[in-house]
Amino acid sequence: MYTIELSWPPSVNQYWEHVYNAKLRRVQVFPSKAALSFKVQTATLVRKKGAPPRFQNAIQIEIDAYPPDRRKRDSDNIVKATFDALTYSNVWRDDYQVVDFRVRRFDETGDKLIVRITELAQLPLRIEGSTDKLDYLRA
Repeated sequence: MYTIELSWPPSVNQYWEHVYNAKLRRVQVFPSKAALSFKVQTATLVRKKGAPPRFQNAIQIEIDAYPPDRRKRDSDNIVKATFDALTYSNVWRDDYQVVDFRVRRFDETGDKLIVRITELAQLPLRIEGSTDKLDYLRA
């Protein structure tokens, strides 16, 4: 099991930035400065802690969430930024490897996440010859 403490991530509502491109006459969507900052901060923490072996198999994650204040928050809003930051940090190949996750939000404040990652023993992520990343669920 690999455990790491991360700062509170940007919510899904703060994750994307929409920019109108007049030349293309359309809105383009990019990760926000807050999202990029969280990715870099997470990568730095992973390096300081000592990176785990890059997980290759299916993964189970438990996240204990200690919000920065007492406002009401949706627990699912922290998952996208956290998974993307851990992918960026090379903790795993891709977040499609996560087959089981749980978020527990606590009432006490702390402005942090405690993330526990367990690699599941030799669970294949693909059936040979398949192009569907989720075929292992159907097997």
